[in-house]
Amino acid sequence: MTIPPDPPETSPAVGAGREAAAAAVTAWLSDPSRPRLCLVTGAPATGKSSLVARVALTSLRAGRAHAIFSARGMTLHAATWAVAEQLALPGGGPDSLVERVAADTRPITLIVGELDECGVRMDGADAGEIIGRLLSPLLELPHVRVLVEGRPQAVAPLRRHPAETFDLDEPSLTDRQGFTAWLRRVAARQGVHDPAVVEAAATLYPNAGLAELALRASPGEDVPLRWLRSVPQQAWPALEALAGAYAPISPQVWWAWTAALAGDAARGQEALSLARPLVARVGDRYTLDCRILRERIRGMRDAATAAQVAVLLGHALFTTLPAAGGAVDWANADPYAAAQILRHAVATGVAERLLEDLGCVVHADPVAVTATLEELGDRAPAELVRAWEFAGPALLETREPAERAAMLHLAARCTGGTGTAGRLAGHAAAAPWTTRWADARPGDSGAGRWAGPVEALAFAPAGDGGRLLAAGAGTLRLLSPVDGRPVGRSPQRIPDARAVLAFTDGSVLCLDGGGGLVNVRGVREPSGAEPLAERVRATVAGHRTAPLSALAADESGRGHIMAGDRSGAVHLWRPGDDDPGPVSWPLHVGPVTAVTCLRTRSGGHLAVSGGADGAVRLWSPGEEGVDGDALLQRDCPVTAVAGASRADGALIAAGWADGFLWLWHSSADRELVVRLGFPVNALVLTGDGVLFVGGPHGVCALDARLDRASRPAA
Repeated sequence: MTIPPDPPETSPAVGAGREAAAAAVTAWLSDPSRPRLCLVTGAPATGKSSLVARVALTSLRAGRAHAIFSARGMTLHAATWAVAEQLALPGGGPDSLVERVAADTRPITLIVGELDECGVRMDGADAGEIIGRLLSPLLELPHVRVLVEGRPQAVAPLRRHPAETFDLDEPSLTDRQGFTAWLRRVAARQGVHDPAVVEAAATLYPNAGLAELALRASPGEDVPLRWLRSVPQQAWPALEALAGAYAPISPQVWWAWTAALAGDAARGQEALSLARPLVARVGDRYTLDCRILRERIRGMRDAATAAQVAVLLGHALFTTLPAAGGAVDWANADPYAAAQILRHAVATGVAERLLEDLGCVVHADPVAVTATLEELGDRAPAELVRAWEFAGPALLETREPAERAAMLHLAARCTGGTGTAGRLAGHAAAAPWTTRWADARPGDSGAGRWAGPVEALAFAPAGDGGRLLAAGAGTLRLLSPVDGRPVGRSPQRIPDARAVLAFTDGSVLCLDGGGGLVNVRGVREPSGAEPLAERVRATVAGHRTAPLSALAADESGRGHIMAGDRSGAVHLWRPGDDDPGPVSWPLHVGPVTAVTCLRTRSGGHLAVSGGADGAVRLWSPGEEGVDGDALLQRDCPVTAVAGASRADGALIAAGWADGFLWLWHSSADRELVVRLGFPVNALVLTGDGVLFVGGPHGVCALDARLDRASRPAA
């Protein structure tokens, strides 16, 4: 993650004469020796967000930044999960994220935009908490650098840290000639040809937003107020409607809001007709794109009027929702209404009631749901809160409502929310995967048994009753694969398991964290004179190089044996070879973390390995060597791989430390991606697409619906 500095001349052209500011910010990003905090600030409408967005995009492509997100609408947990997702770390709270970042000392540069628009109302109200519990603790780590953009009052708590500050009110950061030339081009596009108007607007240098607004306002002080006074009074309801929006809105929502504020349909229609030429259009949606205008309109209301307007907008938005079978048809609702209605419900006091409708929850913007739950605190549904916090960044990154419902359904099962899980099942029916069962820590300590965290999994051969072996917390437990119910355990303590192998004769072999191989007693008395586990142990132990870090073997104990070690090498023993030594390949940079080998229906074999380098590699053991690119490469350690043979090809599954789960059907070239939100420590896969996942949460069984899987992106 160490990135060499790039010259400042790679800075993007940002317009409005801001090239000097862009070059200055880019120079900070390129020079790790400068203060580890950079603040981009300035008065409203100075172009802070636009500048940082352009620089951030260029920096991400150049590798100068590792995590970039806008804090707009976010609360503490959403901001934490956004950072975790981009750094390929598991979810959790801010404290656990800081601990994980502290444990990995690779350099990190984080860019946070629009901090002054965080919070459920997008008013910057949560900036202090995000700074105090997330950004400041990260800045205490010597390998972390942070760039934050926002108004002075939003970033003020960060000034206790040494910082390089770029204040866009400073004329030195804006070229006056470039600013004037840009303003003339804007005026021409807007049809403003009076040189006196352009010259008057240019006196607002270096504030680009106010200068552009001044082109449409009469001369004088207080540009926003002058602009508003130039608007026909009849258009005011339409502008008030747009001022209450959290994102661009459709004509349908704009009409409903305007009519509600105007008092009748005729006045609403007149207001819309007069306002359309004055506002911005984004595709088929409308917005009052100047934030200072939105704030000025809202600021002209007293508290009673503001509350009344909020109620009118919230009620009118709800009336746009279609109904089906006596309930809201969220799937066919206006996208803005579905995504943002919870923010309006917070303002009107009905958010608690709306959260009872899980259709609303899975169709809403996940950032809005997170903000709503945090805003409500103890008044939010407890089961939903536990499930939502468990799923974490997985929910923020899941785009389709059905998949979000599937993720939330799993989270509810894992946190003891049986009622919530039951109500989510229907919403998850269309997802490409679903939860069969989950054995996890109950939300209520007295709600049921829990087998504990899992470090390694194995599926005992069918002759052994089809039990699932789960190793974790020093114990090997036996679970029913049908429902996860505990059915036994080994009395032998197994510290820090890395792999568990179960053989047809009942013997079990465990690879521990130190690379040692242990025959596990008490699972079932092995049949035969020499346990198969002992045969495999002797074969592997006799050919040590670097300490072993991964192990797999045919359940018969007489087939292929595969191991990975801490040097990145993969070793393969083939039955029947005259030379008992393994064939070895250096496949990974850093330790091999997971291996598996499966026999195909045609009689061949496929070998799969994963490493701390984030790569998953697939090859046939019959090849002389292993070449080519990784099957999948991510910037996060692989923690588990699994495979299964089918009549129509092989299934390959892989999991990563951040909870990213990938299932690939080789012959159909179909893939399924699931973001679990918790680390994947172990995987077992069956030919019919049942995937058993072990991790700190316990074990869950997922049904993959391969007919709904997508083709990999080119």
